[in-house]
Amino acid sequence: MWLWLALCAAGLPAAVTRWTSMAGAFLGGPGGGLAGWTVRLLAVVESLPALMLPAALGTLLLPWLRARRVHRRHAPVEVPEQILEFTRRYAPGVAVRGHALPAGRLAAVYPLGWRRPVIAVSPALVRLWHTDRAAARIVLAHQLAHCRSGDHLLLGLASPFVLSSRLAPVLVPALGLPGLALLAASRTVPGDLVVVHAGLLLAALAQLLLPVAALWSAELAADRFAVETQGSAGMLTLSPSRSSPLGITRPPVRLRRRLATVWASPAGTAAMLAGWPLVYLLLLPLAVAIGVIGRLLLGDEVRGVWSVAAHYLVMSWPMWLAALVLIGGWPLLAHTWTRLWTGQRTGALGTPARAYWTAAALPGLCLLLSLTL
Repeated sequence: MWLWLALCAAGLPAAVTRWTSMAGAFLGGPGGGLAGWTVRLLAVVESLPALMLPAALGTLLLPWLRARRVHRRHAPVEVPEQILEFTRRYAPGVAVRGHALPAGRLAAVYPLGWRRPVIAVSPALVRLWHTDRAAARIVLAHQLAHCRSGDHLLLGLASPFVLSSRLAPVLVPALGLPGLALLAASRTVPGDLVVVHAGLLLAALAQLLLPVAALWSAELAADRFAVETQGSAGMLTLSPSRSSPLGITRPPVRLRRRLATVWASPAGTAAMLAGWPLVYLLLLPLAVAIGVIGRLLLGDEVRGVWSVAAHYLVMSWPMWLAALVLIGGWPLLAHTWTRLWTGQRTGALGTPARAYWTAAALPGLCLLLSLTL
């Protein structure tokens, strides 16, 4: 999650360029008529991924507004002392408050401030605590993991970033595909322009996979902590009906239950850590296809697909370097990072360093390729 945000922040100048281009296309684009307004609509839709960064930064920089919204929308409820004792055992600096959450939502995180994470506990979780203690511990440990990682600043209740991550993957095809069809049906628009916008829509969808993959990585990492500290029995008893319908921003409970049995192994941890860089690498075929189509439309000769793939790898070297440093160095960084958010100096429990170094091999290899091409 934080890796994605750091890379987006590093690419802020490029994002500003895209926003400027979007504004120019909308205000000074083609003339009136259906075709002109369709091109404007497509320009806005294709720029939606660039708006994910301001949504994330707004969520990160204004935690107090989120807290006010949570307190206004969710009435307080009483939390048993046993739940408070359980959370203090793993993160003494994390507050626990009872809130009347929406149906199906057992618990969630939100910030009172940058270093003041809160776990919101619903009455449903209190009932689960009395009927299925193992499952309730898994839910609480999952939320504790988010707080220990600083995820409360981006995830949880009243998060504009999570909301935008849920809406953007729906809006891009819902608005882009009809717009593309209208553009193709227009007799005044050249066919090359239709193909260009089709490629840009594909690129927009591909870019939206990255924040979604980052959200999944954060959720699965929290599951790993929960399984390490509480065992997999509680995870296996969680039913899909107990999961909040958060759309594509959260892995399905069935998938999480299947993965619960492998998180405890070093190989499972390495696979989870390499997940986000792997998604970035899997976008390579799509980037190659878009690059080849673009060169053909511009009248350039495509000397080979490998040249386009090499360009993608070379331009993405900052991501590979950041992933290599973060994943490979996490055994040393975990103590400081956890203490930053919870005040407790603890690292990744029971996870050998070789699991992180194995996962770091993927971005390391890609970085080596990007620097030698």
